Amino acid sequence: MQRTWLIGGCLIVAISVFLSPLSSAPTDERAPVVKLLEYGWDSPSPEFVRTHIAQMERRPFDGVIVRLPDGGGDVFQPAKWNAETLELQLPILRDIKWQSFDSNFLAMYATSSMDWYDDGDWRAVTEHAAFMARAAREAHCRGVMLDPEPYGPSPWDYSSQSRASVHSFADYEVVVRRRGREFMRALQHEYPGLEILTLHSYSHLLRASAASDSNTREKVLARHAWGLLPAYLNGMLEEADSKTRIVDGHEDSYFLDRPGDFARAAVEGKQGALPYVSPELRDKYLRQFQIAQPVYLDWLFGYFKLPSAAVVEGLSDDQRAQLAEHHTYYAMKNSDRYVWSYSEKMNWWTGEHLPPGAEDALRSARRKFAAGEDLGFDVSPVLPR
Repeated sequence: MQRTWLIGGCLIVAISVFLSPLSSAPTDERAPVVKLLEYGWDSPSPEFVRTHIAQMERRPFDGVIVRLPDGGGDVFQPAKWNAETLELQLPILRDIKWQSFDSNFLAMYATSSMDWYDDGDWRAVTEHAAFMARAAREAHCRGVMLDPEPYGPSPWDYSSQSRASVHSFADYEVVVRRRGREFMRALQHEYPGLEILTLHSYSHLLRASAASDSNTREKVLARHAWGLLPAYLNGMLEEADSKTRIVDGHEDSYFLDRPGDFARAAVEGKQGALPYVSPELRDKYLRQFQIAQPVYLDWLFGYFKLPSAAVVEGLSDDQRAQLAEHHTYYAMKNSDRYVWSYSEKMNWWTGEHLPPGAEDALRSARRKFAAGEDLGFDVSPVLPR
């Protein structure tokens, strides 16, 4: 992903609050510490967690994002939801004996076969949302994780919607916002005060346009593949009660590399995204939205290569472990509540393809952050110029 920063008036506002970028985070008894979560292609099933939780909790995390089997989590797929099979997961989830993992989530995904205008589809979607919230509550999870990235048909692309020929983009924004309210209502009914971790949020659209006027932004959104997402988030935020927290996972921060980048991303994600929040919701957004940051371990350990975001080749295992410690430390310093470690090639629970030094790197970063210590080393010599 290309990393660009907002310029002009919006950034000036962001800089004015930068001296205390996390000061708008709400205070409650659950939020004094930044927690490190694990998520990736190794996301475990409830059965795996129930069986292996004691061994899992030896890893350097505070929680894990759990994936339900048999299409569980595909909340926007009315026809593919296997309710009978998924009900069988509830006693398994209830039986998990969490100890040190105190920040766990159930995963939801946005691949869609529903029609925003179809009330029958939306009864099914809200039933799915209610089930996920109930499952998270009964499993003593913090809440649910929503990955809005559509790994298949997209609910966010206006041009691909079945009724785009008869309904304008503005019409769709109205109905999508209403569906966001209904979705949040279903979640909160089953789990009052839950947390919702979204891997992408309003901040994802910052790269679409930095225009300050609403007409320009609307034109950009109408053509953008994620253009309907802000309307949905507005609906969710509008319905959210005062105890519900929505956390922007800020996946666009995957390829940060220097300390100042993490600090700017925290401001960009919270303050810079404000133009995409409906004006009457902006005070509520600042109270109830929080910023998380990811650590993309595949990239740091050389399992994933992207020319526009390249970590220098030829690094030793020790140097790559230092990069992982560096990125985890600065992500934690610039997050409100969570940092999530993401990978596709390694499996933390079986040890398969786990890079040398990865575990010690995360432990060291967590310890130094918790103790208020400096990182103690500089990785700039091995970063791209």
